[in-house]
Amino acid sequence: MKTFPACFLRLPQETSCRSAAFYLAIEEFVARNMYLEDAYLFWWQVSPTVVMGRNQVAHKEINIDFCLSQNIDIVRRRSGGGSVFADRGNVMWSLILKSDGRTTEDLFSEYAYTMAAALNSLGIPAVATGRNDIVLDVSVGGGKICGNAFYWIGDCCIIHGTMLYDTTMSMMTKALSPDNEKLEGAGVQSVKQRIALLKDVSKYDLQVLCTKLVSKLTNRTYELDSKDIDEIECIEHNYREKSFLWGRVAKMDFTIKRRIEGCGLIEIGIMLRGSLISKVEVTGDFFALGDANESFNNAFCNVVWAEHNIREAIMTKQPESSIRGLSRDDLLNMLTNCISNATYSSEN
Repeated sequence: MKTFPACFLRLPQETSCRSAAFYLAIEEFVARNMYLEDAYLFWWQVSPTVVMGRNQVAHKEINIDFCLSQNIDIVRRRSGGGSVFADRGNVMWSLILKSDGRTTEDLFSEYAYTMAAALNSLGIPAVATGRNDIVLDVSVGGGKICGNAFYWIGDCCIIHGTMLYDTTMSMMTKALSPDNEKLEGAGVQSVKQRIALLKDVSKYDLQVLCTKLVSKLTNRTYELDSKDIDEIECIEHNYREKSFLWGRVAKMDFTIKRRIEGCGLIEIGIMLRGSLISKVEVTGDFFALGDANESFNNAFCNVVWAEHNIREAIMTKQPESSIRGLSRDDLLNMLTNCISNATYSSEN
């Protein structure tokens, strides 16, 4: 089956301002429910959002507290790759198709090179390169303009990409906190240096550019109806499950130890599953005013390992009241000072 020109998947007007989880659910709906004799392509935009890769640990990749304070949505996709920041200055592309015996590399390359060719035909010197990127040619300064990822559902391949037209750079750099070794290995100093913006080389605004790309990449249309949307919204709920969003991938066990005047020695063992606290163990020579382990587990189990969430758990559950001489500030400082310094072990 030839992928391009694909079938353009038209979304109802009322779905133009939904969460990234909704649009990711559309990909699943098409792969699981539609008769894929066609390859389906659609594009979408979101309010400020961080989209994590399937295998990433949230608090190691993004600044959770900054995102919460700025109402930046946090979503995990089912494909691999790194975290991306998106807002209304970006456009996300999704392609769903059957393999028909083609390999992942065949499909991925066809998508990337066809998209790059379409951009070139519109006067944008784009090059498909690396394991998953589309970049600007070095003649105009280079830089990534579209990062892409893929995953499989049965024999259906879903390829999606984030195309940078414009973005609020300060929000992007503060929302994403990639591993320093990853950045150093790529020979860059910051998130900002890794990207370029299409607005600097395109003669079209974003909406016109998308319309023109659709005309070059598709030659027919299928429109989702209200029944389709109902089913998509059911799938969307899966992306909001706490265990999927926060609890995936790595495991970590560590102990926070401190002697507090008037309280004694406290050791708090934290067990994480991804970015979710799964268990807490409290030991030391303190005097208990109740069952400290029960109080701490009641307060922190299933809480996201981020300062905002830890603070909220302490304010709501008051686990410090189970230990004589332990103040709320002492407990908060013990935990929050440790958040950025933890080391992971491998998943089993």
